[in-house]
Amino acid sequence: MWGYSQRVQGLTSGQCESGAVDCSAMAGWGLQTLLDDVAFIRQQIEAAHPGEKPVVGGLSLGSIASVAVINQNPQDYAGAILIEGSLYTANPATRAINAVFCSAFEDQLANGIFYDGQNTPGFKLLSHLAEVAPNDPTPVPGFPPGFTNHRAWVAVMSAPPVSPTTPRPGYFFLAGSVAEDRLFYADEALVHANISGFVDYVATRTIRDVSCSLAGEMTFSGNLQNFTGPVLMIAGGHGFGPEMLDTKALLTNADVTVEYKEEYGHVDHVFSTKHMQEVEHPILAWLLGDVN
Repeated sequence: MWGYSQRVQGLTSGQCESGAVDCSAMAGWGLQTLLDDVAFIRQQIEAAHPGEKPVVGGLSLGSIASVAVINQNPQDYAGAILIEGSLYTANPATRAINAVFCSAFEDQLANGIFYDGQNTPGFKLLSHLAEVAPNDPTPVPGFPPGFTNHRAWVAVMSAPPVSPTTPRPGYFFLAGSVAEDRLFYADEALVHANISGFVDYVATRTIRDVSCSLAGEMTFSGNLQNFTGPVLMIAGGHGFGPEMLDTKALLTNADVTVEYKEEYGHVDHVFSTKHMQEVEHPILAWLLGDVN
Protein backbone atom coordinates (compact mmCIF):
# COMPACT_ATOMS: atom_id res chain seq x y z
CA MET A 1 0.00 0.00 0.00
CA TRP A 2 1.26 3.45 -0.94
CA GLY A 3 0.01 6.59 0.81
CA TYR A 4 -0.22 10.25 -0.09
CA SER A 5 0.24 13.26 2.19
CA GLN A 6 -0.89 16.72 1.15
CA ARG A 7 1.76 19.39 0.65
CA VAL A 8 0.46 21.22 3.73
CA GLN A 9 1.34 18.20 5.91
CA GLY A 10 3.67 19.27 8.72
CA LEU A 11 2.70 22.94 8.71
CA THR A 12 1.46 23.98 12.13
CA SER A 13 -1.05 26.70 12.88
CA GLY A 14 0.41 30.20 12.76
CA GLN A 15 3.47 29.43 10.66
CA CYS A 16 2.06 30.97 7.49
CA GLU A 17 0.55 34.01 9.21
CA SER A 18 3.74 34.80 11.13
CA GLY A 19 5.95 34.50 8.10
CA ALA A 20 7.91 31.62 9.65
CA VAL A 21 7.12 29.70 6.47
CA ASP A 22 6.58 31.23 3.03
CA CYS A 23 3.15 29.91 2.07
CA SER A 24 2.70 31.95 -1.10
CA ALA A 25 2.94 28.79 -3.22
CA MET A 26 -0.49 27.79 -1.91
CA ALA A 27 -1.98 30.28 -4.36
CA GLY A 28 -1.69 27.60 -7.04
CA TRP A 29 -2.46 24.50 -4.99
CA GLY A 30 -5.74 23.09 -6.23
CA LEU A 31 -7.12 19.69 -7.16
CA GLN A 32 -4.77 19.58 -10.15
CA THR A 33 -1.87 19.81 -7.70
CA LEU A 34 -3.12 16.66 -5.98
CA LEU A 35 -3.41 14.96 -9.36
CA ASP A 36 0.15 15.94 -10.25
CA ASP A 37 1.44 14.55 -6.96
CA VAL A 38 -0.54 11.32 -7.39
CA ALA A 39 0.85 10.95 -10.91
CA PHE A 40 4.37 11.16 -9.45
CA ILE A 41 3.51 8.46 -6.90
CA ARG A 42 2.02 6.39 -9.71
CA GLN A 43 5.39 6.56 -11.49
CA GLN A 44 7.14 5.25 -8.39
CA ILE A 45 4.66 2.38 -8.14
CA GLU A 46 5.26 1.54 -11.79
CA ALA A 47 9.01 1.49 -11.18
CA ALA A 48 8.57 -0.87 -8.21
CA HIS A 49 5.88 -3.03 -9.83
CA PRO A 50 6.29 -2.84 -13.62
CA GLY A 51 3.16 -3.58 -15.59
CA GLU A 52 0.85 -3.70 -12.58
CA LYS A 53 -2.03 -1.26 -12.24
CA PRO A 54 -2.79 -0.04 -8.71
CA VAL A 55 -6.19 0.57 -7.16
CA VAL A 56 -6.68 4.19 -6.11
CA GLY A 57 -8.91 5.25 -3.25
CA GLY A 58 -9.51 7.32 -0.18
CA LEU A 59 -11.91 8.92 2.28
CA SER A 60 -13.54 12.34 1.93
CA LEU A 61 -11.00 14.52 0.08
CA GLY A 62 -9.16 11.28 -0.69
CA SER A 63 -12.28 9.99 -2.43
CA ILE A 64 -12.79 13.31 -4.19
CA ALA A 65 -9.18 13.24 -5.44
CA SER A 66 -9.60 9.61 -6.52
CA VAL A 67 -12.56 10.54 -8.69
CA ALA A 68 -10.43 13.22 -10.33
CA VAL A 69 -7.54 10.74 -10.75
CA ILE A 70 -9.56 8.13 -12.65
CA ASN A 71 -11.18 10.93 -14.63
CA GLN A 72 -7.79 12.25 -15.78
CA ASN A 73 -6.04 8.88 -16.32
CA PRO A 74 -8.75 6.23 -16.68
CA GLN A 75 -6.39 3.61 -18.16
CA ASP A 76 -3.81 3.80 -15.35
CA TYR A 77 -5.78 2.18 -12.52
CA ALA A 78 -7.19 -1.28 -11.92
CA GLY A 79 -10.04 0.01 -9.78
CA ALA A 80 -11.16 2.68 -7.35
CA ILE A 81 -12.36 2.68 -3.72
CA LEU A 82 -14.45 5.80 -3.07
CA ILE A 83 -15.44 6.41 0.55
CA GLU A 84 -17.67 9.42 1.08
CA GLY A 85 -16.50 11.95 -1.47
CA SER A 86 -17.84 13.19 -4.81
CA LEU A 87 -17.18 15.94 -7.34
CA TYR A 88 -20.57 15.84 -9.00
CA THR A 89 -24.22 16.28 -8.17
CA ALA A 90 -27.29 16.37 -10.38
CA ASN A 91 -29.36 18.06 -7.67
CA PRO A 92 -30.19 21.67 -8.70
CA ALA A 93 -30.55 22.84 -5.09
CA THR A 94 -27.16 21.43 -4.09
CA ARG A 95 -25.60 22.95 -7.19
CA ALA A 96 -27.06 26.34 -6.29
CA ILE A 97 -25.68 26.18 -2.75
CA ASN A 98 -22.23 25.27 -4.00
CA ALA A 99 -22.31 27.96 -6.67
CA VAL A 100 -22.41 30.49 -3.82
CA PHE A 101 -19.41 28.82 -2.16
CA CYS A 102 -17.60 28.65 -5.51
CA SER A 103 -18.03 32.36 -6.06
CA ALA A 104 -16.91 33.16 -2.51
CA PHE A 105 -13.68 31.19 -2.89
CA GLU A 106 -12.96 32.76 -6.26
CA ASP A 107 -13.34 36.16 -4.59
CA GLN A 108 -10.91 35.09 -1.86
CA LEU A 109 -8.34 34.02 -4.45
CA ALA A 110 -8.80 37.29 -6.32
CA ASN A 111 -8.12 39.15 -3.06
CA GLY A 112 -4.99 37.21 -2.19
CA ILE A 113 -6.48 34.82 0.40
CA PHE A 114 -4.77 31.58 -0.54
CA TYR A 115 -5.26 29.44 2.55
CA ASP A 116 -7.35 28.90 5.65
CA GLY A 117 -5.38 28.29 8.82
CA GLN A 118 -8.14 28.98 11.35
CA ASN A 119 -11.06 26.59 10.94
CA THR A 120 -9.26 23.26 11.18
CA PRO A 121 -7.19 24.20 14.27
CA GLY A 122 -10.41 25.41 15.92
CA PHE A 123 -12.11 22.12 15.03
CA LYS A 124 -9.15 20.20 16.45
CA LEU A 125 -9.25 22.25 19.67
CA LEU A 126 -12.94 21.53 20.23
CA SER A 127 -12.36 17.81 19.66
CA HIS A 128 -9.47 17.84 22.14
CA LEU A 129 -11.53 19.66 24.79
CA ALA A 130 -14.43 17.23 24.32
CA GLU A 131 -12.04 14.36 24.95
CA VAL A 132 -10.04 15.68 27.94
CA ALA A 133 -12.67 17.89 29.64
CA PRO A 134 -16.06 16.77 28.29
CA ASN A 135 -18.17 18.19 31.12
CA ASP A 136 -16.56 21.64 31.36
CA PRO A 137 -18.41 24.64 29.93
CA THR A 138 -16.99 25.18 26.48
CA PRO A 139 -14.84 28.27 25.97
CA VAL A 140 -15.34 28.01 22.20
CA PRO A 141 -17.55 30.91 21.01
CA GLY A 142 -20.79 30.45 19.14
CA PHE A 143 -22.58 27.98 21.40
CA PRO A 144 -25.51 28.59 23.80
CA PRO A 145 -24.71 29.27 27.45
CA GLY A 146 -24.25 26.10 29.46
CA PHE A 147 -23.01 23.96 26.56
CA THR A 148 -20.27 21.64 27.68
CA ASN A 149 -17.29 20.85 25.50
CA HIS A 150 -18.77 17.49 24.66
CA ARG A 151 -22.22 18.82 23.74
CA ALA A 152 -20.64 21.52 21.58
CA TRP A 153 -18.57 18.88 19.81
CA VAL A 154 -21.62 16.67 19.24
CA ALA A 155 -23.40 19.70 17.78
CA VAL A 156 -20.57 20.36 15.34
CA MET A 157 -20.40 16.72 14.32
CA SER A 158 -24.11 15.95 14.06
CA ALA A 159 -25.86 19.24 13.34
CA PRO A 160 -23.46 21.57 11.53
CA PRO A 161 -24.71 24.54 9.49
CA VAL A 162 -24.51 24.36 5.71
CA SER A 163 -20.98 25.39 4.71
CA PRO A 164 -18.32 24.47 2.16
CA THR A 165 -17.56 21.36 4.24
CA THR A 166 -21.26 20.47 4.57
CA PRO A 167 -22.42 20.98 0.99
CA ARG A 168 -26.19 20.58 1.34
CA PRO A 169 -29.07 20.54 3.84
CA GLY A 170 -29.41 17.24 5.69
CA TYR A 171 -25.67 16.60 5.61
CA PHE A 172 -23.79 15.86 8.82
CA PHE A 173 -20.45 14.36 9.76
CA LEU A 174 -21.73 11.80 12.25
CA ALA A 175 -25.25 10.79 13.23
CA GLY A 176 -26.08 11.87 16.77
CA SER A 177 -28.26 13.93 19.07
CA VAL A 178 -27.36 17.24 20.66
CA ALA A 179 -30.24 16.85 23.13
CA GLU A 180 -28.99 13.40 24.18
CA ASP A 181 -25.34 14.57 23.99
CA ARG A 182 -24.19 11.49 22.11
CA LEU A 183 -23.24 10.06 18.77
CA PHE A 184 -25.27 7.09 17.58
CA TYR A 185 -22.82 4.87 15.73
CA ALA A 186 -19.29 6.23 16.10
CA ASP A 187 -16.41 5.11 18.29
CA GLU A 188 -15.58 8.48 19.89
CA ALA A 189 -11.99 7.58 20.75
CA LEU A 190 -11.36 6.72 17.11
CA VAL A 191 -12.90 10.01 15.96
CA HIS A 192 -10.77 12.08 18.36
CA ALA A 193 -7.59 10.24 17.37
CA ASN A 194 -8.27 10.88 13.70
CA ILE A 195 -9.13 14.57 14.12
CA SER A 196 -5.92 15.16 16.05
CA GLY A 197 -4.01 14.22 12.91
CA PHE A 198 -5.80 16.67 10.60
CA VAL A 199 -3.66 19.16 8.71
CA ASP A 200 -3.85 22.73 10.02
CA TYR A 201 -4.02 24.45 6.63
CA VAL A 202 -6.31 24.10 3.65
CA ALA A 203 -5.44 25.68 0.31
CA THR A 204 -8.26 27.94 -0.87
CA ARG A 205 -7.96 26.81 -4.48
CA THR A 206 -8.51 23.16 -3.49
CA ILE A 207 -11.80 23.95 -1.75
CA ARG A 208 -12.71 26.24 -4.62
CA ASP A 209 -12.27 23.34 -7.05
CA VAL A 210 -14.47 21.03 -4.94
CA SER A 211 -17.22 23.63 -4.49
CA CYS A 212 -17.20 24.67 -8.15
CA SER A 213 -17.34 21.02 -9.23
CA LEU A 214 -20.40 20.45 -7.04
CA ALA A 215 -21.85 23.60 -8.61
CA GLY A 216 -21.69 21.96 -12.04
CA GLU A 217 -18.13 22.43 -13.29
CA MET A 218 -17.06 19.17 -15.01
CA THR A 219 -13.28 19.71 -15.21
CA PHE A 220 -12.57 16.80 -12.91
CA SER A 221 -15.52 14.52 -13.72
CA GLY A 222 -16.34 14.95 -17.41
CA ASN A 223 -14.31 11.93 -18.53
CA LEU A 224 -15.55 9.29 -16.07
CA GLN A 225 -17.35 7.34 -18.78
CA ASN A 226 -13.92 6.20 -20.00
CA PHE A 227 -13.02 4.44 -16.75
CA THR A 228 -13.69 0.71 -17.16
CA GLY A 229 -12.31 -0.73 -13.92
CA PRO A 230 -14.46 -1.84 -10.99
CA VAL A 231 -15.45 0.75 -8.39
CA LEU A 232 -16.43 0.29 -4.75
CA MET A 233 -18.44 3.11 -3.18
CA ILE A 234 -19.06 3.33 0.56
CA ALA A 235 -21.54 6.07 1.33
CA GLY A 236 -23.97 7.49 3.88
CA GLY A 237 -27.34 8.98 3.08
CA HIS A 238 -26.50 12.08 5.14
CA GLY A 239 -22.96 12.34 3.83
CA PHE A 240 -21.97 12.37 0.17
CA GLY A 241 -24.23 9.41 -0.56
CA PRO A 242 -26.68 11.14 -2.94
CA GLU A 243 -23.81 12.82 -4.77
CA MET A 244 -21.96 9.52 -5.04
CA LEU A 245 -24.99 7.88 -6.62
CA ASP A 246 -25.00 10.74 -9.13
CA THR A 247 -21.31 10.04 -9.77
CA LYS A 248 -22.14 6.39 -10.32
CA ALA A 249 -24.42 7.48 -13.15
CA LEU A 250 -21.38 9.04 -14.87
CA LEU A 251 -19.38 5.79 -14.59
CA THR A 252 -21.31 4.22 -17.44
CA ASN A 253 -18.61 1.67 -18.35
CA ALA A 254 -17.52 0.69 -14.84
CA ASP A 255 -18.83 -2.08 -12.60
CA VAL A 256 -19.86 -0.12 -9.51
CA THR A 257 -20.60 -1.75 -6.15
CA VAL A 258 -22.30 0.45 -3.54
CA GLU A 259 -22.33 -0.06 0.23
CA TYR A 260 -24.96 2.45 1.40
CA LYS A 261 -26.49 3.26 4.76
CA GLU A 262 -29.19 5.92 4.64
CA GLU A 263 -28.90 6.77 8.35
CA TYR A 264 -25.14 7.37 8.26
CA GLY A 265 -23.37 10.71 8.00
CA HIS A 266 -20.15 11.58 6.22
CA VAL A 267 -17.75 9.50 8.32
CA ASP A 268 -20.03 7.11 10.22
CA HIS A 269 -18.83 4.12 8.19
CA VAL A 270 -15.17 4.76 8.91
CA PHE A 271 -15.61 5.54 12.62
CA SER A 272 -18.36 3.02 13.27
CA THR A 273 -18.07 0.70 16.25
CA LYS A 274 -18.56 -1.94 13.52
CA HIS A 275 -15.77 -0.53 11.36
CA MET A 276 -14.23 -3.88 10.47
CA GLN A 277 -17.52 -5.38 9.32
CA GLU A 278 -18.71 -2.24 7.52
CA VAL A 279 -15.49 -1.07 5.86
CA GLU A 280 -12.61 -3.52 5.93
CA HIS A 281 -14.58 -6.68 5.14
CA PRO A 282 -16.41 -5.15 2.13
CA ILE A 283 -13.13 -3.75 0.78
CA LEU A 284 -11.37 -7.10 1.13
CA ALA A 285 -14.26 -8.98 -0.49
CA TRP A 286 -14.33 -6.47 -3.35
CA LEU A 287 -10.56 -6.66 -3.90
CA LEU A 288 -10.61 -10.44 -3.95
CA GLY A 289 -13.70 -10.66 -6.14
CA ASP A 290 -13.91 -7.73 -8.53
CA VAL A 291 -10.28 -6.63 -8.91
CA ASN A 292 -8.59 -10.03 -9.25
